[in-house]
Amino acid sequence: MDKKIIDLGCGKHKYPNAIGVDRVHLENVDVVADIRKGIPFESSSCDEVIMSHSFEHLNEDERIELMKELHRVLKIRGVVKIWCPHKYAFRTYEDPTHKALDKLTLKMLDYFDKNNFFNYYFNFSL
Repeated sequence: MDKKIIDLGCGKHKYPNAIGVDRVHLENVDVVADIRKGIPFESSSCDEVIMSHSFEHLNEDERIELMKELHRVLKIRGVVKIWCPHKYAFRTYEDPTHKALDKLTLKMLDYFDKNNFFNYYFNFSL
């Protein structure tokens, strides 16, 4: 059985064998949608979600809502792969569309783990 992989914010460079999602219609985009308004897939329908250099374009509130949506669309044992610049990376501050850069740390995603001591708000783990 083929895995259902979606690439959120794929832009021109869609992950191989993935369904490309972006808010701008480009050559490799299969689904035009603004992920800030939700992920346009059924609950528990995706095996893997890829986000390569799109996460940093969301503000803090949008990231929190996105985490809820990722949890919703992923199958049990689904995988999320997020690549984004670290807050101290040289080019991070050059892009005027990057948001909340001070929050892009290695430990940031730990707060979405239901077993994390500081997680008071989310009853799931990614």
